[in-house]
Amino acid sequence: MGLADHGIHLIDVFGWLMDSRVRASTGRGNISGQPALPEYLHMTFENNAIGQLVYDEGTLPTELPTEGMFSDGDGWEVDGFVRSGNWSKYPSCIHVYGSAASLRIFHYANRLVRIDKTGARQIRCSPVAALHQKNRGVGGDGGDGIGQRRLQHF
Repeated sequence: MGLADHGIHLIDVFGWLMDSRVRASTGRGNISGQPALPEYLHMTFENNAIGQLVYDEGTLPTELPTEGMFSDGDGWEVDGFVRSGNWSKYPSCIHVYGSAASLRIFHYANRLVRIDKTGARQIRCSPVAALHQKNRGVGGDGGDGIGQRRLQHF
């Protein structure tokens, strides 16, 4: 259920971050009622960027519980539901690698960390801005520039 259920939202994020459409993809997903195994999707975009999504719903995480964080949003992890404001032992995240900077996007915890040559810093995410974008229908191309973000801007 992972990629077909929650993962589809993460796949949408890739196109938005890359500001490009998927040219080719390959992957594997689970079938409901069958044992859960790691799922993956490898995407090549029209702008030659590469995206990889690994969804490990059926496996245990490799992160240590002390590598977690307090979540600013409700979410799920290997041992159940995590309410906003509580400790998330295994917060899932998207890794974005770039030549000028890289990002770790903690999508359930509503956290964004930017890493560059000067170090790592958290970029504050505004839930009001996210709701505003959602209500305006802003996605990959909202017509107002919000969804036109490209990796070099990070």
